[in-house]
Amino acid sequence: MTHPLRAVLSAHGLAELADRAELLASELTTNSVRHTKGPASVRLQWLCPVLRVTVWDMSPDLPPPAPPSAPLRTRTAGAEC
Repeated sequence: MTHPLRAVLSAHGLAELADRAELLASELTTNSVRHTKGPASVRLQWLCPVLRVTVWDMSPDLPPPAPPSAPLRTRTAGAEC
């Protein structure tokens, strides 16, 4: 059986985005189900060239902010930036 998200993307000629969109939707939906009560929904919005995946749930609470991460270091021609 084809996942509904994959089927929608394929029907609109966006099959190449299906793997990433499925992973993103799965992670966001899992967080919603795990940390809130009540229903959740997934919305796809194509804003060429961007696919926006939104998950909505019934909780009025915002998630706590993520801790700051270390900045990425870039190397160019042996020098560090």
